[in-house]
Amino acid sequence: MKIKNNYFVKIFSVCSGSSGNCILLENGDNYLLVDIGLSVKRLKSFLENNEIDINKIKNILITHEHYDHVKGLEVFLKKYDAGVYSSHGTINKLLEKGVINKYSNVKVIDKSIKIDNIFVEAFDISHDCEQGFGYSLNFEKENFSLSVFTDSGICTEEIINSLRNSEIIFIESNYDLEMLRNGSYPYFLKKRIASEKGHLSNEVCSEIVFELAKSGFKHFILSHLSLENNSPQLAYDTVLRKLYNLGMKINIDFNLEVAENGIPRNKNVSQKKLVAK
Repeated sequence: MKIKNNYFVKIFSVCSGSSGNCILLENGDNYLLVDIGLSVKRLKSFLENNEIDINKIKNILITHEHYDHVKGLEVFLKKYDAGVYSSHGTINKLLEKGVINKYSNVKVIDKSIKIDNIFVEAFDISHDCEQGFGYSLNFEKENFSLSVFTDSGICTEEIINSLRNSEIIFIESNYDLEMLRNGSYPYFLKKRIASEKGHLSNEVCSEIVFELAKSGFKHFILSHLSLENNSPQLAYDTVLRKLYNLGMKINIDFNLEVAENGIPRNKNVSQKKLVAK
């Protein structure tokens, strides 16, 4: 999935879901990955199909240490020169697991940092990881911002405030509650997913989207969908129905789409041009 907006920032949803998560941001000669939860081979294939040289990726922003967000990090750093940015807790976990080493080009984020021409603000997420972050990324020259908010069992007022000024928001819509309850997962895993340290349901996501849409036109990309306990159509319909019932109209008050669920193949790459209000 490729998204292009009027400020010359290209946004690629490389993959999204339980099997891997990765977003690529291209701004002129600057390339930034948010997570790298797929193999380097698959990433390279995706980039080649979009005529992007993998050597141009110089920075990687990590949300947390879970495998579906860092699967390709260790191999990437062995082959290519890139800086890694994340929280102190996440960096320590990646060192502990051997994903990165003391010689890696690592920068710890406290609450904000500037990466090339992107001003990155971090906010705490509630997940069963060491110190997970969501991010709001502001492209100063383009006067454009986007946010990534996934892997959190709750949404706090701090998170809402961090997301409010972004034109494009990747937001988690992980599971349908009934599918989770009636699905094949063991009880402990169901409990973990639905907990405050787990993930956001479609219904909770719809409430957050409504709250954010009230502050102005935004483009929402439903992300990190469960393959077992959700479907793209169900997630989309749940959010759309909620906002319609509350008097909002798609393409007038908000835009909505679903990120690629799992690892995308070499086809079906969509392109949309957005007008950030």
